[in-house]
Amino acid sequence: MDKSLIIDKIVQGIDTEVTMAGDEATKGALLSEKDMYEEISLDDKSGKVQIGSVVRLNYNGKINTYFLAPSGMGNIMKVGNEAVVVISVFSTLGDAILQSEKGDEVVIDMRGQERKYLVEEII
Repeated sequence: MDKSLIIDKIVQGIDTEVTMAGDEATKGALLSEKDMYEEISLDDKSGKVQIGSVVRLNYNGKINTYFLAPSGMGNIMKVGNEAVVVISVFSTLGDAILQSEKGDEVVIDMRGQERKYLVEEII
């Protein structure tokens, strides 16, 4: 999975929103958000989940692919033949996986229920 494809799709979406924005304040906020995405490192070799990481998480035997975004998203996009869930670093899951490594188990509380995720891969 090439995370530059994910970032490019998000940036294109932001560009579309900028053209549709009715006021300069909204345009400015969107352009600041775009800058955050364009500054994401494409070659992080730390082995830890960072902003901009593509992560495969196992929850109850099902593996899903996530992109850790610097700002709120919460949508699913198709990249090639794969669905990628875009989550914010400020979300419960995003915050929990930040700085985790392959093989780590991450536990979050979701509406009073404990959910355990296994970090299968950091791309």
